[in-house]
Amino acid sequence: MDQLLLISPELILTIAAVVVLCVDLVNGEVGKRWALGLTLTGLAAAGAASVTVWPLSGDVFGTMYRADAFTNFFRIAALLVVALVAVASEDYLKGRTP
Repeated sequence: MDQLLLISPELILTIAAVVVLCVDLVNGEVGKRWALGLTLTGLAAAGAASVTVWPLSGDVFGTMYRADAFTNFFRIAALLVVALVAVASEDYLKGRTP
């Protein structure tokens, strides 16, 4: 259980990506309007999980993955960059996607 807690930000981000893709696939035009909001919600949830697991550290899957403060810092930095790219690309993609 402790291992799942350490990788919870990645799990949340994966689930959010699948939800965004499925909503866009199934709902078409409505999905395109919801995509940015769902993306930012998933990124915020993953960021909250990263802050929650900040004091924890340990090995996951044997020694294949190490989670520590260094991991959490760059995880949060990457989430912020992805959020900025998602917000900045909204206007760009409106004119280029059918």
